[in-house]
Amino acid sequence: TNEKVELGRFLFYDKKLSQNQTQSCSSCHLQEFAFTDRKPFGVGSTGQVHPRSAQNLANVAYHPRLNWSNNLVKSLEEQARAPMFGISPVELGLTDETYLDRLKADSRYKELFSKAFGGGVENITEQNVRFSIASFQRSLISGRSKFDLYQNYGDKSAVSASAIRGSAVFN
Repeated sequence: TNEKVELGRFLFYDKKLSQNQTQSCSSCHLQEFAFTDRKPFGVGSTGQVHPRSAQNLANVAYHPRLNWSNNLVKSLEEQARAPMFGISPVELGLTDETYLDRLKADSRYKELFSKAFGGGVENITEQNVRFSIASFQRSLISGRSKFDLYQNYGDKSAVSASAIRGSAVFN
């Protein structure tokens, strides 16, 4: 729903979603770079350097793989647990549910969760956090990027020959 997308957008940009409140999802998934950070290796909220880059999220609703390391993850809702609670590597570094207490104490979240899921603070749950972030991620459609113009609209001059070769290697 639009309400879940709105809540997910708010959560995606909020540093309350990391244990030490220093990073949000958007710290590594920057809109101006197709929701990645253009770094060869990501850096989590504890400063731990990751073995891989932050995967881009543009058009993630259509990605056949949702992360670099586990092709068994089939839904964005399931995938969200890795950056939230993963310990190798640490991304957001959540170790318990204290982040939910932070959300429950914020009047904006009470209203947003109520609109998205009904009820009161009892609907501020890990599952609903993940469902909302996944809803927002599904709305990240690039539509008319240069690559979209090339790939989907047949504009062969939209990207360079190098980009075409890179896409072939990547895919």
